[in-house]
Amino acid sequence: MRIPLEDALAAGAENRGLTPDGLRQATGYSGIAIEADDSENVAGIVKSVQELGFSSFSLKQVIEQIDQGFGVFRGILAGIGGVALLVAAIGIANTMVMSVLERTREIGIMKSVGASPGYTPALLLA
Repeated sequence: MRIPLEDALAAGAENRGLTPDGLRQATGYSGIAIEADDSENVAGIVKSVQELGFSSFSLKQVIEQIDQGFGVFRGILAGIGGVALLVAAIGIANTMVMSVLERTREIGIMKSVGASPGYTPALLLA
């Protein structure tokens, strides 16, 4: 069974012969737990509690902060992956350029002997 805080304080104060404010001062509650009927209502409840002058937090806020941390981590990993792809592309380009430069004489001799135009790229890519 759930009842509003003011009703609970009034009932507790009446049982002890105090006013609700007197009960607050006498008991010194440090906090309460509030359950929302739906997760979509959590932000509104937290805002309402904060507007009353109390500090509040929700597990939904904690999960959002953790998700932000993982988002940063994913971004860092994506950056590392991008750098790795760039280095690999430069390595492949370097290998191809060196292959052409090392075989320049061979390619020239093959062209002068009459090699077909499609043979040269096939030789370099093999």
